[in-house]
Amino acid sequence: MPFTNDASIADDVVLVRVLRYASWAYPKEQPTRPSSVAFFDSNGENSCFIANQAEFSKLADKFPGVRYGAVTAGQARAAGYYVSRDEEGAEGLTGHVIVGFDIPEVNGLAKYRKAAERLSKGGSIYVPTEGNK
Repeated sequence: MPFTNDASIADDVVLVRVLRYASWAYPKEQPTRPSSVAFFDSNGENSCFIANQAEFSKLADKFPGVRYGAVTAGQARAAGYYVSRDEEGAEGLTGHVIVGFDIPEVNGLAKYRKAAERLSKGGSIYVPTEGNK
């Protein structure tokens, strides 16, 4: 089933991306935001979580020692992405969404790369609080 934008996810909802690799955070030495590569998955489907629904203790078990990048659903949409719920693809983790980009046939990768740059520049590093760990 293809993913489509879910309008029930409000623009102010914070989405977090697990920054699995050092290159997914910028700057690498002392990260302040996700890098554009964090939102540039080869199939256009970036796995994220709704921050206030994510179970960070389970994420930490699955991805030990990683950071999280944060953007809002509105920032993702403004950059050209769609936000779609994907509870089935989360292996039991709650609040999973796909922040996806429909890669156009003409200049597709260049447009996708620019969208990833726009989105990452508005992002931040997310630190889970005691209440949502």
